[in-house]
Amino acid sequence: MYILKLVCLFSGYIYTKASVNLALHRPTIQSSVFQIHNQTLSSNRAVDGKYDLNVNDLSCAVTKGNALEVFWRVTLDQISIISHIHFVFENTKEIVSILRNHEVYVSFSPKVKTGSLCYKETREHPSSLTNEVYCLSQGRYVTYYTNHLYDNKVALLLLCEVEVYGCPMGFYGPECSDRCSTNCRNQPCEPDFGRCLGGCQPGFTADQCNNECDIGWYGNGCALTCSPTCLNDDCFNTNGTCKQCVPGATGDMCEINNSTANTDTNPTVPNEGSMNEILSARNNGKYLIAIGVLGLALLVLIIMLLCYRLRYKKMEKLIVATNISSPTGTKYPNPEDDPSYHSSDQRQLYPPSGHPLTEQNHSTTRSSTVHIYDSPSTDSNDKNYNAVDGKGNTLSYANAKFGKDPGLDYEALRREGIFPRESHHIYDPLHS
Repeated sequence: MYILKLVCLFSGYIYTKASVNLALHRPTIQSSVFQIHNQTLSSNRAVDGKYDLNVNDLSCAVTKGNALEVFWRVTLDQISIISHIHFVFENTKEIVSILRNHEVYVSFSPKVKTGSLCYKETREHPSSLTNEVYCLSQGRYVTYYTNHLYDNKVALLLLCEVEVYGCPMGFYGPECSDRCSTNCRNQPCEPDFGRCLGGCQPGFTADQCNNECDIGWYGNGCALTCSPTCLNDDCFNTNGTCKQCVPGATGDMCEINNSTANTDTNPTVPNEGSMNEILSARNNGKYLIAIGVLGLALLVLIIMLLCYRLRYKKMEKLIVATNISSPTGTKYPNPEDDPSYHSSDQRQLYPPSGHPLTEQNHSTTRSSTVHIYDSPSTDSNDKNYNAVDGKGNTLSYANAKFGKDPGLDYEALRREGIFPRESHHIYDPLHS
């Protein structure tokens, strides 16, 4: 008996040297409780740390023999990574039959038969009083379940000790005092020796992901090679960015071939000074572009003004030439024929040449009467000939010229444009 206890203790020491028993003195529950000698063989007796293998020693958890299925469950302090579970059963000849077809679950929920199925007994004749269940799983609840009918009658459960070895999430080692490597993917690691369960972050390798990729390699599992244009094939182990580029190459991966690069052997490594020079050159370029645009706009404005000035001078010369042209060369030999010379009222008073009224006047009136705008004859030195004002009023030459006829309103006639105030038309013979 004592030898068996020593074997159990020694086996427990072997498996606990790198992690702790998370089930010790933790809350437990079972489907029913068996009584003996007025003592209950409750579920907590399986986590009391004692290895007594006899029911009479009151150190085992036993269920009543009145059910077709039974279970036992322990609740851990927190969600943990479990490496293995150690079961110790009662030392009886019936135990071989009782242990058939039992199952072990690790779960996040307290419900029976949920989570990960860590172990299922398939042996017809289990031979050991202890059983090690290797179950690398995450969870907070560990459940033992069986529906095997002992003697084809009832299901029984006899557990003398249950030890759940592992560590809380993110820890490993003796007493779970070491933290998992930050290079582990998704953080959890194996509780005994700290191996990263989900693999390593990009750029790291080894069991605990503490080793960086060798030079020339990067990425997940260090399976990718650095760019050949990285200087000395050296790149950052996480993303493959080149630490330095070979001459003539630029870019994160040195993938851009710069044909104008220097041919010296110095690596093209950007520094703060060169970056400032580049930014300063860009700003100067912007200022030059702005100045060029303003200068171009000013040049266009000057050209427009010059063109306008030249056009204005040409029009001025044309107007002067038109005003000083001789009567014989003008388009309208008679001033009254020029539509622009008279006002609207004057054009009504003096129809142009060729108009029926004009021709009629010429045939009847002009033979004896001279119009105030008609040129006098070459021998008209006599200033006593008569003129008409277009309304049938007869004027003397002197009075018509100087506005001295007392019977006429000369100011009204001037407003109507018949008698000018100061300016004299070059075709007017009265002002010659």
